[in-house]
Amino acid sequence: MQVLRQQLAAFAQFTARSLGENNIDALMRDACLRARAGLNATHAKLMEYLPERDTLVLRAGVGWQGGYVGR
Repeated sequence: MQVLRQQLAAFAQFTARSLGENNIDALMRDACLRARAGLNATHAKLMEYLPERDTLVLRAGVGWQGGYVGR
């Protein structure tokens, strides 16, 4: 139950931050940081689907080697 409370608190904090954030890259990185911490994972990522190329691009991530984000 404690883990769920922590996850909900992190989600509420992220939601509040997102309402005033103009920098989408910073917001996506923050989402990855919070997801990684909330799930106790080593890596987290946000992917964007590009339909014209039928591919996914790593838009934001934490725990990945340098150079992966943006590819």
